[in-house]
Amino acid sequence: MKSPRWKDASAKCQRQRSHMVTMSSEEENDFAAQLARDYTKKKELTQVQMWLGLKKRHAKAEFQWVDGTSPESFTNWSRGEPNNCNGKELCTEMLVTGRYALKKWNDVRCDTTSYKAITICERPIRDGE
Repeated sequence: MKSPRWKDASAKCQRQRSHMVTMSSEEENDFAAQLARDYTKKKELTQVQMWLGLKKRHAKAEFQWVDGTSPESFTNWSRGEPNNCNGKELCTEMLVTGRYALKKWNDVRCDTTSYKAITICERPIRDGE
């Protein structure tokens, strides 16, 4: 089974009238990581990366959340990240399984995945829904 690229994951969220997960606190980061771990355990997956809704428009741009906000209030990059390896790492993943820095973020290419890729879609709760 082919893992979804960042744009595929984003499009899936948009079809659900939502957007890819954004983080503004350590608590949100921990909650998203736990949801992902629960999912991987249920599906018996061993190596998973989770796309985040954090992306750069081009190599020299700043990262921005898909809801238009800046990640200034909270970031959780792995040591040495973001590094924009070869000027092509415009998207962000969270490592949720394996032996790496779990719950930490890594900038990666948007069009390839190393492991099974998942995402969490979120949408604001509105009065009356």
